[in-house]
Amino acid sequence: MTRYNGDQIIIVLGALLLFCDAPFLEPNSGWQILRAGRKSWFWGNMLYIVVVSFFYTICLSMIPVLLVFPNVGWETGWGKVISTLAQTNAAYTFDQEPLDYLILSRFSPQEAMGLTMLAIWCLSVMTGVVSYAGNFLVHRGFGIVINCGIALTALLLSKFSSITIGYYCAPPLWMNIASYKWQGYGNGPSMAYVYSVFAIVIGACTILSYLGIRKKDLNFVEEI
Repeated sequence: MTRYNGDQIIIVLGALLLFCDAPFLEPNSGWQILRAGRKSWFWGNMLYIVVVSFFYTICLSMIPVLLVFPNVGWETGWGKVISTLAQTNAAYTFDQEPLDYLILSRFSPQEAMGLTMLAIWCLSVMTGVVSYAGNFLVHRGFGIVINCGIALTALLLSKFSSITIGYYCAPPLWMNIASYKWQGYGNGPSMAYVYSVFAIVIGACTILSYLGIRKKDLNFVEEI
């Protein structure tokens, strides 16, 4: 699901649908802020983004299992089929791309799944806080525009730019751990680069939104 540009765009847009109405100002938000205080209300929103992103990631991880149910079983290894497809060109016979053999040789299925889910979770959280900051600090709808641009970076950069540059500038590509550089192998960024960017963007948007919620005059008539 995370290997193709179309699926990557759908995953990001799915997260955007969950957070497009950030900062979640409702008709009763004024009373909530008065009772809880601006700080508590704000951190409650941030916690909501983190928790919903987590469950969104879990739901996405279950889709491949549901698609092959009930023809599914528990196995701790990669299995003969996937291993064979990764080491031969047999997958192209069925119009499919084989799983990168470097992933099979370096990680167990559980580790690969965990790293992929972690990247999806971080990207979903980033989508939420970018929507929050853009909609709240600039103009309602601005965060949606920014996230739509982020969603399209994977497709646009793969079409109009060097693929190496695309790996560094397109967050949706980071959901595919095969695009990372592992111990000098690969054309993409390292895990340190990927999660540093995630941390910087999430941290910056959170801080700016926190400073804004403390000082901005909340006119609910205009915001709703």
